[in-house]
Amino acid sequence: MTKAGSEPMVGSLDPRDLAKFLMGGASALLLVWLGSIVVSQLIAAIVPLLFMILAVGIWWERFFDGRK
Repeated sequence: MTKAGSEPMVGSLDPRDLAKFLMGGASALLLVWLGSIVVSQLIAAIVPLLFMILAVGIWWERFFDGRK
């Protein structure tokens, strides 16, 4: 048997390591959160643009094909 304190416990963490892990986890969550906001805004901007392109294409076909 070893004396208490001669070997570090398996579950013990240095406070600096704990702070480093917490900051890394918080940074990763912030990055994922901001990324999801950017993706949702891009989707919200692209979908109406696709409908506008589709509507202009339909109008173009009806207007110019009907004049032949």
